[in-house]
Amino acid sequence: MLARLLLALTLSCTVGPLLFVSTADAADELAPWDAAEQVRRSMFTAQGSLLRGDADEAETEVTGAAQFYDEHLAATIADRAPHAADHIAAAFADAHESVADGDGPGLALARAWIWGGMLEAGTLVAISSAGSR
Repeated sequence: MLARLLLALTLSCTVGPLLFVSTADAADELAPWDAAEQVRRSMFTAQGSLLRGDADEAETEVTGAAQFYDEHLAATIADRAPHAADHIAAAFADAHESVADGDGPGLALARAWIWGGMLEAGTLVAISSAGSR
């Protein structure tokens, strides 16, 4: 049991987001790990923009990250890890609110919840896949 827990923790921190199963043709769709990284990068850019006092750019980045998440990851996460999907949706709402309020720490927390939610979803997929073998 401890070995499975350690495996799950390792996967969640390193390759969890890589384990989403895509049902679309691989040539036509962005790989889930690339999509998750794009969301993470956009949220990081939003944080930097807000810290520099550019709330408009921060909002553009948060909106772009949310749309990208919706287009490339939301359906899979909602299907395979609905609890994580709920956390991510709430965190995107918090991110928008934090940008509107000029709240850098609030945006950082929302950014962490978004990334953590994607890791949680990847972990659940990994555990599910390991259990079916």
